[in-house]
Amino acid sequence: MSISEVSIDIARSRCRLYRKYGSRIKILSITNNGERIIHLVTCPKDLVGSIRDEEDLRILGLNLVDNEASVWCLSRGCDVCKPLVEEGCIILDGYIGQDGSMNITFLSPSDKTTEKIFRIYRELGIEYEVRYTRRYGKSRILTDRQEQVLYLAYKMGFFDFPRKTSLKELSEILGIKEATLSEILRRGVKKVIQEYFK
Repeated sequence: MSISEVSIDIARSRCRLYRKYGSRIKILSITNNGERIIHLVTCPKDLVGSIRDEEDLRILGLNLVDNEASVWCLSRGCDVCKPLVEEGCIILDGYIGQDGSMNITFLSPSDKTTEKIFRIYRELGIEYEVRYTRRYGKSRILTDRQEQVLYLAYKMGFFDFPRKTSLKELSEILGIKEATLSEILRRGVKKVIQEYFK
């Protein structure tokens, strides 16, 4: 199995927050919580009050740094994000363009999963265009799970200095305990280092 990074443009955003606030909001992550969807978004600090007042949306957590806020929101989600999280994809990035189009970049566990998501979009009448697809995992050094976790940690800045995300945030996105995530990361990094120094 090969993990893919897929970037798509959607002709018209169906996201309520995006329609209302436009490019002032940026998606960092979307994950599933049973029947609800958890979004991690960044926005200017002055939008937090408005987001808090949104109907059918609950703020689970909030982190303020300078003039920017990172907000964990619980909502029903939209037709674009629901299929992604229900099929086990991980959102890496999302933003809205000046013309109202939406771009989402996500990790897909397989080509079969990506095709299923595109089929769902076509059935729902969602117009999309694939910007690019990058396949990873041709090497069998890492397990599929290690590959997924290491790649997400890398893309979200876990290995940057200073770190852009924490072990806790990554564990919440992936829906696993911090101790489990730490073990997966440690074993994955060890394998990569062993391969490098062979």
